Amino acid sequence: MSRPVHFISCALGALIVMTLMSGCGPPFEKVPDAQVNTDQKTAAERFATDVLHAWNEGKTANVESLLSEEMKPGFTEKMQKIYAEKNAVELGRFAGMEFVEVQQGVKDKLLIYRFKGTFSRKKNFWEVRVVYDPDGKISGFWAKPWKDSFQ
Repeated sequence: MSRPVHFISCALGALIVMTLMSGCGPPFEKVPDAQVNTDQKTAAERFATDVLHAWNEGKTANVESLLSEEMKPGFTEKMQKIYAEKNAVELGRFAGMEFVEVQQGVKDKLLIYRFKGTFSRKKNFWEVRVVYDPDGKISGFWAKPWKDSFQ
């Protein structure tokens, strides 16, 4: 079984991620396409592509102002270099992604932007997730094997 988490924010972010992935987290509902915040969708896509393209080039992305306070310690330059190395070995170069949907936490109001991504070392699509907290800050970012249904 492959490891589903390849780049993660920080200890708290990891806790949120593990809760979401374990199925023990709050229920989520798909945001209807007509109600998706297009500015935030564009920002989520830009964040992910900027970070992953920077990692392709062995660089880090200056995105601290976009991150929640809980995520900042886990997304420092040093941590990004670690994630970039793991990403390069396990997934290869990021090639691109397309928007699929937004899921919203019923209780906690987290917004999860799901993108279908392609990487050079993987034949199948991988999901790239960008998570926003209720304050509009990024509180999670990772990739996992693609599943059509939200999990």
